[in-house]
Amino acid sequence: MILNHLSISLLLVSATAFFSTIFILLNHPRTKGKLLWGIFNLIVTVWAIFLCYSSNDFPYENALFIGRVSQNLALLIPIVFFHFTCVLLQIEKNKYHLIRFFYGIAIFLNILLFLYPEYFISEIRPILDMPYYLKAGKLYALIPGFYFVTIGYSLILILQQYKISNQTRRNQLKYVFLGYIVGSSGGFTGFLAPFDIKIYPYGFYFVTLNILLVLYAIGKHQLMDIKIALNKSIVYTLLVSGLSLIYFCTIFLVENIFQNTLGYKSLPISLLLVCIISIFFIPLRNFIQQTIDRLLYKGNIHEITEKVELLEREVAEKEKFKAVATLASGMSHEIKNPLTAIKTFSEYLPKKLKDEAFLLKFSKIVSHEVKRIDSIVNQLLDFSKPAPLQRKKTDIHLLIDETLDFLNSKFIEKHIEIIRNYSTSVPGPRLQPRSGGAGEHQASSISYINIDPNQIRQVLLNLFLNAIDAMTHKDMLTVSTNTIADGTMYEIRIQDTGCGIPKNKLKEIFDPFYTQKDHGTGLGLAITKSIIEDHGGRIRALSEEGVGTEFIIELPMLDA
Repeated sequence: MILNHLSISLLLVSATAFFSTIFILLNHPRTKGKLLWGIFNLIVTVWAIFLCYSSNDFPYENALFIGRVSQNLALLIPIVFFHFTCVLLQIEKNKYHLIRFFYGIAIFLNILLFLYPEYFISEIRPILDMPYYLKAGKLYALIPGFYFVTIGYSLILILQQYKISNQTRRNQLKYVFLGYIVGSSGGFTGFLAPFDIKIYPYGFYFVTLNILLVLYAIGKHQLMDIKIALNKSIVYTLLVSGLSLIYFCTIFLVENIFQNTLGYKSLPISLLLVCIISIFFIPLRNFIQQTIDRLLYKGNIHEITEKVELLEREVAEKEKFKAVATLASGMSHEIKNPLTAIKTFSEYLPKKLKDEAFLLKFSKIVSHEVKRIDSIVNQLLDFSKPAPLQRKKTDIHLLIDETLDFLNSKFIEKHIEIIRNYSTSVPGPRLQPRSGGAGEHQASSISYINIDPNQIRQVLLNLFLNAIDAMTHKDMLTVSTNTIADGTMYEIRIQDTGCGIPKNKLKEIFDPFYTQKDHGTGLGLAITKSIIEDHGGRIRALSEEGVGTEFIIELPMLDA
């Protein structure tokens, strides 16, 4: 094999694309987007190897055949690229007919290329420093034309999506867009030499850069929801592997140039050349290592771990303050009622100072309402304190009612009906049912379980707020409770009739920092799951798009 720039660039493309294929396909779960990106890279890998083979000094007939096959693969690259883009942007359903149309064109052109290969690639011949390269036939222009249309339209779609996305999504898309611009422009240079335009296809180097930019978006910004921890040893292993590949390619290339120009064939001189080149690669390796430390790690591994833990604590506290703010808003409505009663009696007080019955009634009502306000404020203060798990015997139904009441104004605003199906397995007297929402139904019962009421209140608040966000006007929220597992566990089901969660996202909703909201932190459900597990329970979700979502919480009953 002749190591010219074409061969080196194509070998780099094939190696990088193959690594990307393995990396993506080993990542779970294997969503359609990941599979398409893996297939795209696999096609690029084989295309680069075939084109590299056909461009070297192999038997003419073999090289011509492989060169024509490489163009069959070249026709698949842009359509798989376009399909992947539609899935990545979550517009596959909207572009379904266009995707099928482009696939139809790719299949039709592949059939033509198979039946009439000479109309696409008439021959291979020497050009520039390449022993062989493709020569365009009468229909060859259809291949770069199809490439330009599909790739160009993909870039337009990404740019449109970028303009309307949140900052996290923009960080993902900008690297994809930049990579596509660089890679597609570089790949397009390969279409010039077949038309006898004597511009060397140096652009194939940029195809490698395209793949690396997408991998960077995966590692840095969790593109395609791939979450990886960038282990330093792995990064350095890949660094050494990449530099070694470049190192040996450089040795072969430089030695080939010296042999062709000076005509030497000496082992000592070859070894001396290897030593000289290696001297230059040592500072290059150190420079790249320092650059990786600065860009990806910004400190040693212990410092990074501490920073990550600090960040997680800060975001968790932010979620706590958000919940406190929501509770405070709901409590303001609760406090208005006793204040109204106190104000009303206070206005009549000057006129009825001698009315003993009124004064006695006034004293009882004011005392009761002041205690009620004090209780509400204490709940807020207790909830806002960052305290460890403090279990105590708690009426879970009363806790659910109080949390729903705090959100009463939000339910009324959206005309959401609340249905309470509480278990009556542990019956007992209840306070008068509280009203709220557009309509309510509830059973009266008491069920005591051993929990930290403040932390479970945050769990309920997170789930109720998520349900409210998912629902529109006149939807329904159902809260059900029951004892399970022979009375050792207590089950709480929170079911809404909202938009639902896609099946491919359902397993990821409890992952830290996963969110589909523009202004969410992605820690609400992660914290919820952590609280439930600290109680010795578990939480899971069932959902169907367009039907709704149900969260099922299981908590231990009172200790034996």
